Amino acid sequence: MRAIHWLCVMCAVVAFSGAMSFSDDAENQAEVKVKPDQDEKVTLPWKKVESLTKDQKKQIDEIHEKALADIRAIRDREEADILAVLTEEQRLEVQRLQEERNAKRREREQAKAEAKKEKQKEKGSDEGASDTTGPTETAPQ
Repeated sequence: MRAIHWLCVMCAVVAFSGAMSFSDDAENQAEVKVKPDQDEKVTLPWKKVESLTKDQKKQIDEIHEKALADIRAIRDREEADILAVLTEEQRLEVQRLQEERNAKRREREQAKAEAKKEKQKEKGSDEGASDTTGPTETAPQ
């Protein structure tokens, strides 16, 4: 019976850590945005070095990508180890807190997207506006 309990706990930990690594991946991808015309994803301070060759940029990019993957693996391992220490009730509390954090993040992103749409809409309507302030009426003759 105890083995079944631990099996359930470990399944929950694995599922939970998978969900967390997915959200971490999204955050990390947001941090490494690259211009479409840029071949290599060279980050600061390296991208300010003007004399880098394409080969050096490629090597730096590979090193950076490997480091990001290592960091994600360490975070995942840390989270799994911590969750293994918690009780089922504590893991549920952590899950609830993370869901609340994710919901708040989605709300902020949605508000930001809506503000951007509104700004574009206003910009579009300003360009189409004429010099007159209102409709003109002609006097009956």
